[in-house]
Amino acid sequence: MEPDAGPAKDGVRAKFATPDHGSTSEELGTVEDISGMLVEVAAVEQELGSADNLHVIVKEELGATDIMFGTVKEDLVAADILVGTVEEELGATDILVGTVEEELVAAEESGMAGEELGGTLTNSEPKKKTRKRALNPSTWKANIRKRLHQEGKEYTNASNAKVPAKKVRSQKNCALSCKFKCAQKVTPTEREQCFLDYYKLTQNRKHDYIAMTTECAMKERQTCCESQRKRTFSFKYFLNVESERIRVCKSFYLGTLAISQKPIYNTHFKKNQTTGMPKPDSRGKHAKRGIDLQLKEQVRDHIRSFPVVESHYCRARTERQYLESTLNLSRMYDLYKRKCLEEVSTPVKESFYRFIFNSEFNISFHIPKSDRCDRCESYQTALDQNLLSQDAESTQKKHIADKTAMRQERQADRDAKNTLVVCFDLQNVINCPRAEISSFFYKRKLNLYNLTAHSSLSKKGYCAIWTEGMSGRGANDIASAFVKILDQIILDHPDATSIITWSDSCVPQNRNSIMAFAMAEYLTRNTKIHQITMKYSTPGHSAVQEVDNMHSQIEKAMALSEFYSPVSFLRLLLKVNRNNPYRVIQMRESDFFDFHACSKMFKYKQVPFSEVCQLGFDQCPYKLSYKKSHAAHASEVTLDIRGPSKTRKLAPTCTLPKPRRLPKQGCIPESKMKDLESMFRFMPQTDREYYCAMIK
Repeated sequence: MEPDAGPAKDGVRAKFATPDHGSTSEELGTVEDISGMLVEVAAVEQELGSADNLHVIVKEELGATDIMFGTVKEDLVAADILVGTVEEELGATDILVGTVEEELVAAEESGMAGEELGGTLTNSEPKKKTRKRALNPSTWKANIRKRLHQEGKEYTNASNAKVPAKKVRSQKNCALSCKFKCAQKVTPTEREQCFLDYYKLTQNRKHDYIAMTTECAMKERQTCCESQRKRTFSFKYFLNVESERIRVCKSFYLGTLAISQKPIYNTHFKKNQTTGMPKPDSRGKHAKRGIDLQLKEQVRDHIRSFPVVESHYCRARTERQYLESTLNLSRMYDLYKRKCLEEVSTPVKESFYRFIFNSEFNISFHIPKSDRCDRCESYQTALDQNLLSQDAESTQKKHIADKTAMRQERQADRDAKNTLVVCFDLQNVINCPRAEISSFFYKRKLNLYNLTAHSSLSKKGYCAIWTEGMSGRGANDIASAFVKILDQIILDHPDATSIITWSDSCVPQNRNSIMAFAMAEYLTRNTKIHQITMKYSTPGHSAVQEVDNMHSQIEKAMALSEFYSPVSFLRLLLKVNRNNPYRVIQMRESDFFDFHACSKMFKYKQVPFSEVCQLGFDQCPYKLSYKKSHAAHASEVTLDIRGPSKTRKLAPTCTLPKPRRLPKQGCIPESKMKDLESMFRFMPQTDREYYCAMIK
């Protein structure tokens, strides 16, 4: 026996000194069986010189093979995979410490991460977007490092030091000094192929390969007294070259695979004593700290219990929904713990609560206004990644030119001290009642709408208020509220003869035929106003900072106060700006008109509303002008919006058709009514009476 195995620890000696390992011939038979060479019994018989004994061994080993693999045929296939079936091993991407699925489960159980509610929240579908993107452990630096290490490639370790790639090495001259003549039996090309095949295997398959190509047995010769012996076993090493099993020396074997002696010891030391198979790699396979399914469902139910609203500004671009801004994850978790205390149940940790919230629901805590331009952000991303095309470059230049021209136009209007400039915008949906009462967070609340406007002459703010029970926030509603605000502004500025308006470029609310007809109809009722010019911000770049400032002041006041109904909210609005109080207009059902029905009678379809940046109206109700750019050189197009029928024969000074009052649009769901009634006991008498009157 080749004395090439060094001294081993006592525990290791004891492990391999057991009768289970048998003789060298028995171990050789086991390896032959695993490698699929059992069919060549005669050849093995000749090599060992013990046919009868081998026949018994083969018969016993076939039974063990059936236990390990099921059938000899399956065993042969498995052995073939271990020897070098590259195709299947290339598909085995679980070379990291644990598969991706196990990484995700581990991340879930340890609360490494942290989703979407509906009106009543439901679990997201498998591929639905969530609050945060799904974990992708394969891109983590640590796992990339493990994968490169597993493949024998160069990598940077955790200490930021470069570890060179593995390569075949020769520790001694096996052509001259080796008794096995390894270098003569195995060519450098064949060694390189063995090396490459080995590093295509996963960690567990590498253990199987080592178990198949090495043998461990009790040493054959006793060279010293038993009390002084240094080892009890030794190894034999083999390489499989073109279906031939070639015995090689230790240094040649280790150099071919570019490994140390330790993997050999580990593979044989950790063999399953029943099947003889190497133990799978246990790194990263800690016992799962499982959380009871009932507790998980309890967390989901608690998150679903919070009422949500849709995005105000981004409804067309996202499915995300929003909780009221007074909530946050910490507060939600505190409420969850209180509920668990009331129900005498054990709460999960906050990290796991966050994980469920972020990975299974697509919600946030405020209704965001798009502060950054989508087009500019996508351009910058493409620029950073060197993915910019010429078309994108030219489109961005035009966008920047439009933005610059818009800024200059807006500043010119601000500098015109004697011109009435009105900017307006709809505030985020306001929920009431609003108070720091824990049960309120679980209740559906009344939606309150606030269209705000600002006058450049008086620096005064105007607020038109209405509830969802009265009407919605469609184009008719916005146009009706804005007309009501204009009526009040003209009362405050009786000398005004022209109006310039600024708003965002939202087509469904501000830039459409409904708003255009409302302005034309307004001019026919107010003959002293000669002209109205509606100007729109470049998409993604606001030009109504005065109104944004009003919204900010209102939200700050809301954060410091409690209000239970639109009545108390009106009182709050009057206190927001004490030096120049807002003019608050409480809309009535009779103030909402159906401008849409009237606009259908005219040829507004010839106006490219999605492209215009300016609309012009005068006392000729059938004439409309528009511009597609704020630039000084931009051409202005004037249209006659009369249809080809009777309206064209009418005189230009003829009045427009009078819009009818809008039928009641608002309808508060019964479930929301019940939630509002359940909050009556916390409300002041005045607010309670308001809701009672509304419900009746």
